[in-house]
Amino acid sequence: MPILNVPNAQLYFETTGAGPLLLCIPGANGEHHIFQGLAAQLSGEFTVLTYDRRGFSQSPLTGKQDYAHRLQIDANDAAALIAEVGQGQSATIFSSSSGAIVGLQTLLSHPEAVKTLIAHEPPLVKMVPEGPQILASYAEVYQIYRDSGIVAAMQKFGEDFSQVDRQAMGQATNPDRGPSAQANSTYWFERELPAYPSTDFDLDTLAVYRDRLIMGGGTQSDSSMPYQVAARLAEHLGVPLAPLTGGHVGYAMFPQAFAQDLRRALQG
Repeated sequence: MPILNVPNAQLYFETTGAGPLLLCIPGANGEHHIFQGLAAQLSGEFTVLTYDRRGFSQSPLTGKQDYAHRLQIDANDAAALIAEVGQGQSATIFSSSSGAIVGLQTLLSHPEAVKTLIAHEPPLVKMVPEGPQILASYAEVYQIYRDSGIVAAMQKFGEDFSQVDRQAMGQATNPDRGPSAQANSTYWFERELPAYPSTDFDLDTLAVYRDRLIMGGGTQSDSSMPYQVAARLAEHLGVPLAPLTGGHVGYAMFPQAFAQDLRRALQG
């Protein structure tokens, strides 16, 4: 079982295919399985590296965590994986949702590790005018989770997404999938939902790396907050906004079409 030891955690990872390195950073469910279909589609052109983020599934915590700097540590983990598998070479990164927030932090903190970053719908709520209201609704979601459990909280959280996205997110976090899904959901509610959406990146610093950045937006999610964030970042930074098939989890639901869209974005 491939494991990379990093400070206070072990990272489970898998690689498939051959060619330049492509790292996929998962979002809220935190695990590599969600990229299986996409990795199969891209393995003819890339060495596709997928992993469970620390604290999720097969990447256990092994020591005390510095949760005040968890996003930076997530970015350090991504860079460490690139260094381990890429043997000193930079990687293309595809990252989605809160994983896209990790991807942006990786670009800022470890630019030497990043050839190109595709950041798909990062939920940076401070980038949209209704940000304060959204943060308040996330606080309500968290309280529902504490009072009524994961399923009820995810139903509330999914109200801002399309029906197809709500179904996919509900399946990924449903406790009936077993203890791993329940543990992942709990970890996300406790350690990620209260922190990552309120991240406030310095846009002037991000602009320094605009030549390595592509924003991604789902073709079926243009009314959602994460899509609007991607569009605003693309406009502000002067970088492409790549149309990617499906909604917020289109890469999992339509891997063949999504892979073709990624190819176009990288070629363009």
